[in-house]
Amino acid sequence: MKSKCIVVIALFFLACKADRNQDEEKETVYQLNRSEDVNESPIKVLGSSTYDFGTIGSDAKIKHTFSIRNMGTEPLIITNAITTCGCTVARYPKKPVLTNHTDSVIVEFDASEGDAGFQNKVVTLTSNYSGPPTLLIIKGQVKL
Repeated sequence: MKSKCIVVIALFFLACKADRNQDEEKETVYQLNRSEDVNESPIKVLGSSTYDFGTIGSDAKIKHTFSIRNMGTEPLIITNAITTCGCTVARYPKKPVLTNHTDSVIVEFDASEGDAGFQNKVVTLTSNYSGPPTLLIIKGQVKL
């Protein structure tokens, strides 16, 4: 009798825990869906977020300026610009970009630092916005 009580109590606790986990999962999915609907990224890239530099020689250096605008309601603070390799460098505004103001992200690609062939370099901008980061792409063909 004592073992039956222990088994029943254990099953009760397991059922309660499983139900709580399902509620937590539902809440997480709801929050994710809600954030996608309500909180669009405040960073708007003016023009294209991809720059195709065409075909260049292996000793070329390319520089492109991406214009960004803060479409959010709070000042935008870009915290980092992560590049996919050492041949690409990004300079971003260190001061907050105020609401409805524009600033620039300058991306430089040094072909002598990488390989020949098709190049597709991604710059990931992280900021005080809690959603997904903004991606800038610079691409083209490097010939020897």
